[in-house]
Amino acid sequence: MGSNPATPTIGQATRAPAFGRFGAMNPQTRIPVNVVIGRIASIVGLSVAVAFGILLLLSGTYWVAGMISFACALPFVGLLRFVEFRAERGRLRDS
Repeated sequence: MGSNPATPTIGQATRAPAFGRFGAMNPQTRIPVNVVIGRIASIVGLSVAVAFGILLLLSGTYWVAGMISFACALPFVGLLRFVEFRAERGRLRDS
């Protein structure tokens, strides 16, 4: 019952480099403040709007206000998409 040296162990597989044939991952040393603030603002706004919408929908009486609250979450989804798209392309990293 010897081990096969050609087969990597779990520890070796997890230490494999992240550079595959589908593209390389660029490890960042520093994330700019604009990207961090945009991510935090969009996640907080999105979570507050969705939580408030769920609360209003569960009440049963204010379901229209709950749907409006869900609609208010959409700009935060757009902000998150915008920040992530610009950060990935490097346009927000220069500041």
